[in-house]
Amino acid sequence: MKKISLIAAAMFAAVTSMPAAHAEYTPNVNFSGYLRSGIQHGSSAFTAKRFVTQVGRLGNENDTFADLGFGSDVVKVEDTTFSVFAMFGHGEDNDDYDWNKNIAVRQLYVNVNGLIDSDKDANIWIGKRYYKREDTHINDFYYYNVSGTGTGIDTLTVGPGKLNLAWTRTDRDGDDVNYQLKDGYTKEVDSNGNEIKPSKLKVNYFDTRYEFPAWNDATIQLGATYVKPEKDKKGYYKAYTTDKEFGDAINLSIELNQGFAAGWNKSIFQAFLGSTARDANWGSSAKVYGDTGAGYRFINTGDTHITERFGFQHVVNAAYSTGSEYDKDLKTSFDNCKSLSVIVRPFYQLTKMTRLVAEAGAYVEKTKYEDGSHLTKNGKKYTLAYAIAPDASNFWSRPELRFYVSYVHGSNTNDQVGPKTKSGVLDKTSDLMFGAQVEAWW
Repeated sequence: MKKISLIAAAMFAAVTSMPAAHAEYTPNVNFSGYLRSGIQHGSSAFTAKRFVTQVGRLGNENDTFADLGFGSDVVKVEDTTFSVFAMFGHGEDNDDYDWNKNIAVRQLYVNVNGLIDSDKDANIWIGKRYYKREDTHINDFYYYNVSGTGTGIDTLTVGPGKLNLAWTRTDRDGDDVNYQLKDGYTKEVDSNGNEIKPSKLKVNYFDTRYEFPAWNDATIQLGATYVKPEKDKKGYYKAYTTDKEFGDAINLSIELNQGFAAGWNKSIFQAFLGSTARDANWGSSAKVYGDTGAGYRFINTGDTHITERFGFQHVVNAAYSTGSEYDKDLKTSFDNCKSLSVIVRPFYQLTKMTRLVAEAGAYVEKTKYEDGSHLTKNGKKYTLAYAIAPDASNFWSRPELRFYVSYVHGSNTNDQVGPKTKSGVLDKTSDLMFGAQVEAWW
Protein backbone atom coordinates (compact mmCIF):
# COMPACT_ATOMS: atom_id res chain seq x y z
CA MET A 1 0.00 0.00 0.00
CA LYS A 2 2.95 2.33 0.68
CA LYS A 3 4.16 1.85 -2.89
CA ILE A 4 0.74 2.73 -4.27
CA SER A 5 0.64 5.85 -2.08
CA LEU A 6 4.01 6.97 -3.44
CA ILE A 7 2.83 6.43 -7.01
CA ALA A 8 -0.33 8.43 -6.35
CA ALA A 9 1.71 11.24 -4.77
CA ALA A 10 4.08 11.31 -7.73
CA MET A 11 1.20 11.50 -10.18
CA PHE A 12 -0.42 14.28 -8.15
CA ALA A 13 2.84 16.25 -8.13
CA ALA A 14 3.30 15.72 -11.85
CA VAL A 15 -0.12 16.88 -12.91
CA THR A 16 0.00 19.93 -10.67
CA SER A 17 3.43 21.04 -11.88
CA MET A 18 2.92 20.50 -15.63
CA PRO A 19 1.12 23.80 -16.29
CA ALA A 20 4.24 25.79 -15.34
CA ALA A 21 4.63 26.91 -18.95
CA HIS A 22 1.20 28.52 -18.62
CA ALA A 23 1.69 30.38 -15.36
CA GLU A 24 -1.54 32.34 -15.75
CA TYR A 25 -3.57 29.12 -15.49
CA THR A 26 -4.45 27.51 -12.14
CA PRO A 27 -5.14 23.78 -12.58
CA ASN A 28 -8.39 22.30 -11.32
CA VAL A 29 -7.33 19.29 -9.24
CA ASN A 30 -9.98 16.84 -8.04
CA PHE A 31 -10.17 13.66 -5.99
CA SER A 32 -13.21 11.42 -6.49
CA GLY A 33 -14.19 7.89 -5.72
CA TYR A 34 -16.46 5.21 -4.34
CA LEU A 35 -16.09 2.70 -1.54
CA ARG A 36 -17.98 0.08 0.38
CA SER A 37 -16.87 -2.21 3.19
CA GLY A 38 -18.39 -4.06 6.08
CA ILE A 39 -18.71 -7.13 8.22
CA GLN A 40 -21.41 -9.78 8.00
CA HIS A 41 -22.41 -12.98 9.76
CA GLY A 42 -24.77 -15.71 8.61
CA SER A 43 -25.57 -19.33 9.35
CA SER A 44 -23.54 -20.60 6.33
CA ALA A 45 -25.69 -20.82 3.21
CA PHE A 46 -25.00 -17.47 1.54
CA THR A 47 -22.55 -15.63 3.79
CA ALA A 48 -21.40 -13.63 0.79
CA LYS A 49 -23.30 -11.47 -1.65
CA ARG A 50 -25.91 -13.61 -3.40
CA PHE A 51 -28.22 -12.80 -6.32
CA VAL A 52 -27.36 -9.10 -5.88
CA THR A 53 -28.43 -8.18 -9.42
CA GLN A 54 -31.66 -10.12 -9.05
CA VAL A 55 -32.82 -9.33 -5.47
CA GLY A 56 -30.90 -6.21 -4.41
CA ARG A 57 -27.67 -5.27 -2.65
CA LEU A 58 -28.75 -3.77 0.70
CA GLY A 59 -27.62 -6.11 3.48
CA ASN A 60 -26.37 -8.51 0.81
CA GLU A 61 -22.74 -7.43 0.36
CA ASN A 62 -19.79 -8.34 2.55
CA ASP A 63 -16.90 -7.38 0.29
CA THR A 64 -14.51 -4.45 0.36
CA PHE A 65 -14.36 -2.44 -2.84
CA ALA A 66 -12.98 0.98 -3.74
CA ASP A 67 -12.39 3.16 -6.79
CA LEU A 68 -10.10 6.13 -6.09
CA GLY A 69 -9.79 8.73 -8.84
CA PHE A 70 -7.29 11.57 -9.32
CA GLY A 71 -7.75 14.17 -12.05
CA SER A 72 -6.47 17.56 -13.10
CA ASP A 73 -6.63 20.11 -15.88
CA VAL A 74 -2.95 20.22 -16.77
CA VAL A 75 -2.72 22.72 -19.63
CA LYS A 76 -5.02 25.40 -20.98
CA VAL A 77 -4.30 27.04 -24.33
CA GLU A 78 -6.78 29.86 -24.94
CA ASP A 79 -10.19 28.07 -24.77
CA THR A 80 -8.81 24.52 -25.01
CA THR A 81 -8.20 22.51 -21.83
CA PHE A 82 -6.12 19.31 -21.59
CA SER A 83 -7.03 17.09 -18.62
CA VAL A 84 -5.68 13.81 -17.24
CA PHE A 85 -7.53 11.32 -15.07
CA ALA A 86 -6.41 8.15 -13.30
CA MET A 87 -8.38 5.75 -11.13
CA PHE A 88 -7.08 2.91 -8.98
CA GLY A 89 -9.39 0.13 -7.88
CA HIS A 90 -9.26 -2.39 -5.05
CA GLY A 91 -11.61 -5.32 -4.65
CA GLU A 92 -11.83 -8.39 -2.47
CA ASP A 93 -14.58 -10.90 -1.78
CA ASN A 94 -15.10 -11.88 1.85
CA ASP A 95 -11.40 -11.49 2.70
CA ASP A 96 -10.92 -9.82 6.09
CA TYR A 97 -7.12 -9.96 6.23
CA ASP A 98 -5.28 -9.53 2.92
CA TRP A 99 -4.62 -5.80 2.48
CA ASN A 100 -2.55 -5.94 -0.69
CA LYS A 101 -4.37 -7.81 -3.42
CA ASN A 102 -6.43 -6.96 -6.48
CA ILE A 103 -5.16 -3.42 -7.00
CA ALA A 104 -5.66 -2.34 -10.59
CA VAL A 105 -5.60 0.73 -12.80
CA ARG A 106 -9.28 1.07 -13.69
CA GLN A 107 -9.02 4.31 -15.66
CA LEU A 108 -6.18 6.23 -17.27
CA TYR A 109 -7.00 8.70 -20.03
CA VAL A 110 -6.52 12.20 -21.40
CA ASN A 111 -9.42 14.47 -22.34
CA VAL A 112 -9.34 17.61 -24.51
CA ASN A 113 -12.20 20.09 -24.18
CA GLY A 114 -12.83 23.16 -26.34
CA LEU A 115 -10.74 22.14 -29.33
CA ILE A 116 -13.64 22.42 -31.78
CA ASP A 117 -14.29 26.11 -32.32
CA SER A 118 -17.89 25.60 -33.39
CA ASP A 119 -18.70 23.40 -30.38
CA LYS A 120 -16.77 24.25 -27.22
CA ASP A 121 -18.70 21.66 -25.14
CA ALA A 122 -17.31 18.73 -27.14
CA ASN A 123 -14.63 16.48 -25.64
CA ILE A 124 -12.06 14.30 -27.40
CA TRP A 125 -10.46 11.53 -25.33
CA ILE A 126 -8.04 8.59 -25.63
CA GLY A 127 -7.20 5.97 -23.01
CA LYS A 128 -8.75 3.49 -20.62
CA ARG A 129 -11.98 4.56 -18.96
CA TYR A 130 -15.37 3.72 -17.57
CA TYR A 131 -17.25 4.85 -20.64
CA LYS A 132 -20.70 6.27 -19.88
CA ARG A 133 -21.74 3.30 -17.76
CA GLU A 134 -25.46 3.23 -17.06
CA ASP A 135 -26.79 1.37 -14.04
CA THR A 136 -29.54 0.76 -11.54
CA HIS A 137 -27.91 1.44 -8.18
CA ILE A 138 -29.93 -0.58 -5.68
CA ASN A 139 -28.94 -3.86 -7.36
CA ASP A 140 -25.50 -2.74 -8.61
CA PHE A 141 -26.47 -3.59 -12.18
CA TYR A 142 -24.73 -1.99 -15.18
CA TYR A 143 -27.17 -2.60 -18.01
CA TYR A 144 -25.17 -0.57 -20.57
CA ASN A 145 -21.41 -0.88 -20.15
CA VAL A 146 -18.88 -0.85 -22.99
CA SER A 147 -15.96 0.37 -20.89
CA GLY A 148 -12.42 -0.39 -21.98
CA THR A 149 -9.41 1.11 -23.71
CA GLY A 150 -10.27 3.31 -26.66
CA THR A 151 -11.06 6.73 -28.03
CA GLY A 152 -14.09 8.88 -28.65
CA ILE A 153 -15.79 12.23 -28.89
CA ASP A 154 -18.45 13.23 -26.34
CA THR A 155 -21.21 15.82 -26.08
CA LEU A 156 -20.96 16.89 -29.71
CA THR A 157 -23.88 19.17 -30.50
CA VAL A 158 -26.04 17.77 -33.29
CA GLY A 159 -29.46 19.35 -33.76
CA PRO A 160 -31.31 19.68 -30.45
CA GLY A 161 -29.23 17.03 -28.67
CA LYS A 162 -25.77 15.70 -27.89
CA LEU A 163 -23.99 12.95 -29.83
CA ASN A 164 -21.42 10.59 -28.27
CA LEU A 165 -19.18 8.34 -30.39
CA ALA A 166 -16.65 5.82 -29.06
CA TRP A 167 -14.53 2.83 -30.04
CA THR A 168 -13.48 0.71 -27.07
CA ARG A 169 -11.92 -2.73 -26.66
CA THR A 170 -11.72 -5.24 -23.81
CA ASP A 171 -10.29 -8.72 -23.35
CA ARG A 172 -12.74 -11.48 -22.46
CA ASP A 173 -11.80 -14.87 -21.08
CA GLY A 174 -13.26 -17.71 -19.07
CA ASP A 175 -14.64 -21.19 -19.58
CA ASP A 176 -16.61 -20.04 -22.61
CA VAL A 177 -13.41 -19.14 -24.54
CA ASN A 178 -11.49 -22.32 -25.34
CA TYR A 179 -8.67 -22.37 -27.89
CA GLN A 180 -7.70 -25.56 -29.72
CA LEU A 181 -4.65 -26.39 -31.81
CA LYS A 182 -5.27 -26.48 -35.56
CA ASP A 183 -4.43 -29.56 -37.58
CA GLY A 184 -0.86 -29.55 -38.93
CA TYR A 185 0.58 -27.47 -36.05
CA THR A 186 2.72 -28.52 -33.08
CA LYS A 187 1.93 -27.14 -29.65
CA GLU A 188 4.41 -24.99 -27.72
CA VAL A 189 5.11 -25.69 -24.04
CA ASP A 190 6.75 -23.73 -21.24
CA SER A 191 9.57 -24.91 -18.95
CA ASN A 192 7.06 -26.84 -16.85
CA GLY A 193 5.60 -28.64 -19.82
CA ASN A 194 2.37 -26.63 -19.84
CA GLU A 195 0.90 -25.81 -23.22
CA ILE A 196 1.26 -22.16 -24.23
CA LYS A 197 -1.94 -21.05 -25.90
CA PRO A 198 -4.22 -18.01 -25.96
CA SER A 199 -7.05 -17.70 -23.48
CA LYS A 200 -8.65 -14.38 -24.31
CA LEU A 201 -11.00 -12.94 -26.87
CA LYS A 202 -10.59 -9.31 -27.90
CA VAL A 203 -13.95 -7.58 -28.22
CA ASN A 204 -14.40 -4.25 -30.02
CA TYR A 205 -17.35 -1.96 -29.31
CA PHE A 206 -18.33 0.81 -31.72
CA ASP A 207 -20.82 2.79 -29.67
CA THR A 208 -23.13 5.64 -30.66
CA ARG A 209 -25.50 7.48 -28.30
CA TYR A 210 -27.68 10.47 -28.96
CA GLU A 211 -29.63 12.25 -26.21
CA PHE A 212 -32.15 15.00 -26.82
CA PRO A 213 -34.98 16.78 -24.97
CA ALA A 214 -38.44 15.35 -25.59
CA TRP A 215 -40.99 17.37 -23.64
CA ASN A 216 -41.17 19.10 -20.27
CA ASP A 217 -38.65 17.49 -17.86
CA ALA A 218 -38.09 14.55 -20.22
CA THR A 219 -35.19 13.36 -22.35
CA ILE A 220 -34.75 10.45 -24.76
CA GLN A 221 -31.52 8.62 -25.45
CA LEU A 222 -30.99 6.39 -28.48
CA GLY A 223 -28.09 3.95 -28.40
CA ALA A 224 -26.50 1.55 -30.89
CA THR A 225 -23.39 -0.62 -30.41
CA TYR A 226 -21.73 -2.76 -33.06
CA VAL A 227 -19.86 -5.57 -31.31
CA LYS A 228 -16.90 -7.16 -33.14
CA PRO A 229 -15.02 -10.02 -31.41
CA GLU A 230 -11.50 -10.93 -32.56
CA LYS A 231 -9.57 -14.11 -31.85
CA ASP A 232 -6.05 -13.75 -30.46
CA LYS A 233 -3.80 -14.22 -33.51
CA LYS A 234 -0.47 -12.78 -32.44
CA GLY A 235 2.69 -14.84 -33.03
CA TYR A 236 2.34 -18.57 -32.57
CA TYR A 237 -1.27 -18.05 -31.56
CA LYS A 238 -2.07 -18.27 -35.27
CA ALA A 239 -1.88 -22.03 -34.74
CA TYR A 240 -5.00 -21.93 -32.55
CA THR A 241 -8.68 -21.46 -33.11
CA THR A 242 -11.68 -21.41 -30.77
CA ASP A 243 -14.01 -24.37 -30.44
CA LYS A 244 -16.95 -21.99 -30.89
CA GLU A 245 -17.63 -19.22 -33.35
CA PHE A 246 -17.94 -15.87 -31.63
CA GLY A 247 -19.84 -13.79 -34.14
CA ASP A 248 -20.67 -10.10 -34.43
CA ALA A 249 -23.61 -8.45 -32.71
CA ILE A 250 -25.68 -5.29 -32.69
CA ASN A 251 -27.13 -3.87 -29.46
CA LEU A 252 -29.88 -1.26 -29.66
CA SER A 253 -31.45 0.77 -26.86
CA ILE A 254 -33.93 3.54 -26.19
CA GLU A 255 -34.27 5.29 -22.83
CA LEU A 256 -36.94 7.68 -21.60
CA ASN A 257 -36.03 9.81 -18.57
CA GLN A 258 -38.98 11.63 -17.01
CA GLY A 259 -38.78 14.06 -14.11
CA PHE A 260 -41.81 14.93 -12.03
CA ALA A 261 -42.64 16.73 -8.78
CA ALA A 262 -42.10 13.65 -6.61
CA GLY A 263 -38.87 12.47 -8.25
CA TRP A 264 -37.91 10.81 -11.54
CA ASN A 265 -38.56 7.68 -13.56
CA LYS A 266 -36.58 5.93 -16.29
CA SER A 267 -37.72 3.29 -18.78
CA ILE A 268 -35.19 1.37 -20.89
CA PHE A 269 -35.79 -1.02 -23.77
CA GLN A 270 -32.81 -2.96 -25.17
CA ALA A 271 -32.39 -5.42 -28.04
CA PHE A 272 -29.40 -7.76 -28.38
CA LEU A 273 -29.02 -9.28 -31.84
CA GLY A 274 -26.28 -11.82 -32.54
CA SER A 275 -23.60 -13.12 -30.19
CA THR A 276 -24.69 -10.88 -27.28
CA ALA A 277 -28.28 -12.18 -27.21
CA ARG A 278 -27.99 -14.05 -23.92
CA ASP A 279 -26.67 -10.94 -22.17
CA ALA A 280 -30.28 -9.79 -22.07
CA ASN A 281 -30.68 -11.92 -18.93
CA TRP A 282 -28.69 -10.04 -16.27
CA GLY A 283 -25.81 -9.01 -18.59
CA SER A 284 -24.14 -5.63 -19.17
CA SER A 285 -24.57 -5.69 -22.98
CA ALA A 286 -20.82 -6.41 -23.35
CA LYS A 287 -20.35 -10.19 -23.17
CA VAL A 288 -20.26 -12.30 -26.33
CA TYR A 289 -21.24 -15.96 -26.51
CA GLY A 290 -20.36 -18.79 -28.87
CA ASP A 291 -23.90 -18.58 -30.11
CA THR A 292 -26.28 -16.34 -32.05
CA GLY A 293 -29.81 -15.38 -31.20
CA ALA A 294 -31.97 -12.49 -30.12
CA GLY A 295 -32.48 -10.98 -26.69
CA TYR A 296 -34.79 -8.28 -25.39
CA ARG A 297 -34.88 -6.46 -22.05
CA PHE A 298 -37.16 -3.91 -20.42
CA ILE A 299 -36.14 -2.03 -17.27
CA ASN A 300 -38.11 0.49 -15.28
CA THR A 301 -36.51 2.30 -12.35
CA GLY A 302 -37.06 5.47 -10.40
CA ASP A 303 -36.78 7.54 -7.23
CA THR A 304 -40.11 8.62 -5.67
CA HIS A 305 -40.83 10.79 -2.62
CA ILE A 306 -44.28 10.23 -1.12
CA THR A 307 -43.77 12.72 1.73
CA GLU A 308 -40.86 14.81 2.98
CA ARG A 309 -39.74 11.90 5.16
CA PHE A 310 -40.82 8.83 3.18
CA GLY A 311 -39.69 7.69 -0.27
CA PHE A 312 -38.51 4.67 -2.21
CA GLN A 313 -36.52 3.45 -5.19
CA HIS A 314 -37.50 0.55 -7.39
CA VAL A 315 -36.19 -1.61 -10.24
CA VAL A 316 -38.23 -3.90 -12.49
CA ASN A 317 -36.22 -6.00 -14.97
CA ALA A 318 -37.88 -8.34 -17.50
CA ALA A 319 -35.91 -10.15 -20.22
CA TYR A 320 -36.13 -12.86 -22.87
CA SER A 321 -33.36 -14.40 -24.98
CA THR A 322 -32.94 -17.18 -27.54
CA GLY A 323 -29.98 -19.19 -28.80
CA SER A 324 -28.71 -22.67 -29.64
CA GLU A 325 -25.42 -23.11 -27.75
CA TYR A 326 -24.68 -26.70 -26.69
CA ASP A 327 -24.35 -27.34 -22.95
CA LYS A 328 -21.78 -30.13 -22.51
CA ASP A 329 -22.82 -30.74 -18.89
CA LEU A 330 -26.52 -31.09 -19.63
CA LYS A 331 -25.83 -32.71 -23.02
CA THR A 332 -28.44 -30.59 -24.74
CA SER A 333 -28.64 -27.16 -26.39
CA PHE A 334 -29.99 -23.91 -25.00
CA ASP A 335 -33.29 -22.77 -26.50
CA ASN A 336 -34.55 -19.71 -24.59
CA CYS A 337 -34.50 -17.99 -21.21
CA LYS A 338 -37.11 -15.82 -19.50
CA SER A 339 -36.34 -13.78 -16.39
CA LEU A 340 -38.12 -11.29 -14.15
CA SER A 341 -36.85 -9.33 -11.15
CA VAL A 342 -38.59 -6.80 -8.87
CA ILE A 343 -36.77 -4.83 -6.16
CA VAL A 344 -38.09 -2.05 -3.89
CA ARG A 345 -36.08 -0.03 -1.36
CA PRO A 346 -38.23 2.29 0.82
CA PHE A 347 -36.82 4.57 3.51
CA TYR A 348 -38.23 6.70 6.32
CA GLN A 349 -36.37 9.65 7.84
CA LEU A 350 -36.17 9.51 11.65
CA THR A 351 -33.97 12.52 12.41
CA LYS A 352 -31.85 14.92 10.38
CA MET A 353 -29.11 12.30 9.94
CA THR A 354 -30.80 8.93 10.64
CA ARG A 355 -33.33 6.81 8.78
CA LEU A 356 -34.86 3.36 8.56
CA VAL A 357 -34.22 1.60 5.24
CA ALA A 358 -35.81 -1.61 4.00
CA GLU A 359 -35.36 -3.62 0.82
CA ALA A 360 -37.38 -6.44 -0.68
CA GLY A 361 -36.46 -8.24 -3.88
CA ALA A 362 -37.46 -11.38 -5.74
CA TYR A 363 -36.67 -12.99 -9.08
CA VAL A 364 -37.50 -15.96 -11.25
CA GLU A 365 -35.56 -17.33 -14.23
CA LYS A 366 -36.75 -20.13 -16.49
CA THR A 367 -34.46 -21.73 -19.08
CA LYS A 368 -35.74 -24.10 -21.74
CA TYR A 369 -33.52 -26.56 -23.62
CA GLU A 370 -33.98 -28.10 -27.04
CA ASP A 371 -34.65 -31.56 -25.59
CA GLY A 372 -37.71 -30.14 -23.83
CA SER A 373 -36.19 -29.98 -20.34
CA HIS A 374 -36.44 -26.88 -18.15
CA LEU A 375 -34.38 -25.30 -15.37
CA THR A 376 -36.05 -22.83 -13.00
CA LYS A 377 -34.16 -20.61 -10.58
CA ASN A 378 -35.68 -18.20 -8.09
CA GLY A 379 -34.71 -16.24 -5.05
CA LYS A 380 -35.85 -13.55 -2.65
CA LYS A 381 -34.40 -11.24 -0.01
CA TYR A 382 -35.73 -9.03 2.77
CA THR A 383 -33.59 -6.47 4.59
CA LEU A 384 -34.20 -3.98 7.40
CA ALA A 385 -31.49 -1.44 8.26
CA TYR A 386 -30.83 1.52 10.52
CA ALA A 387 -28.75 4.07 8.62
CA ILE A 388 -26.78 7.23 9.37
CA ALA A 389 -26.18 9.79 6.58
CA PRO A 390 -25.48 13.56 6.35
CA ASP A 391 -29.00 14.26 4.99
CA ALA A 392 -31.38 11.44 5.85
CA SER A 393 -34.16 12.93 3.70
CA ASN A 394 -32.08 12.45 0.53
CA PHE A 395 -31.75 8.87 -0.73
CA TRP A 396 -28.42 9.67 -2.43
CA SER A 397 -26.80 11.28 0.63
CA ARG A 398 -23.48 9.57 1.40
CA PRO A 399 -21.47 8.41 3.33
CA GLU A 400 -24.09 6.06 4.75
CA LEU A 401 -23.40 3.78 7.72
CA ARG A 402 -25.81 0.83 7.96
CA PHE A 403 -26.63 -1.77 10.59
CA TYR A 404 -28.85 -4.45 9.12
CA VAL A 405 -30.50 -7.84 9.27
CA SER A 406 -31.32 -9.78 6.07
CA TYR A 407 -33.08 -12.96 5.07
CA VAL A 408 -32.09 -14.56 1.73
CA HIS A 409 -33.64 -17.60 0.07
CA GLY A 410 -32.56 -19.27 -3.18
CA SER A 411 -33.72 -22.16 -5.32
CA ASN A 412 -32.19 -25.59 -4.78
CA THR A 413 -30.39 -26.14 -8.09
CA ASN A 414 -27.01 -27.79 -8.41
CA ASP A 415 -25.40 -24.78 -10.13
CA GLN A 416 -25.88 -22.52 -7.11
CA VAL A 417 -22.93 -21.72 -4.82
CA GLY A 418 -22.99 -23.10 -1.29
CA PRO A 419 -22.33 -26.23 0.79
CA LYS A 420 -23.79 -29.26 -1.00
CA THR A 421 -24.77 -32.78 0.01
CA LYS A 422 -23.34 -35.87 -1.71
CA SER A 423 -26.28 -35.79 -4.14
CA GLY A 424 -25.13 -32.37 -5.36
CA VAL A 425 -27.96 -30.21 -4.01
CA LEU A 426 -27.58 -27.38 -1.53
CA ASP A 427 -27.48 -28.32 2.12
CA LYS A 428 -29.29 -25.06 2.89
CA THR A 429 -31.29 -22.78 0.63
CA SER A 430 -31.81 -19.84 3.00
CA ASP A 431 -29.83 -17.70 5.39
CA LEU A 432 -30.46 -15.13 8.10
CA MET A 433 -27.65 -12.59 8.16
CA PHE A 434 -26.74 -9.51 10.16
CA GLY A 435 -23.94 -7.02 9.83
CA ALA A 436 -22.73 -3.48 9.28
CA GLN A 437 -21.66 -1.71 6.10
CA VAL A 438 -20.49 1.70 4.98
CA GLU A 439 -20.99 3.07 1.46
CA ALA A 440 -19.59 6.37 0.22
CA TRP A 441 -18.96 8.35 -2.92
CA TRP A 442 -17.51 11.81 -3.45
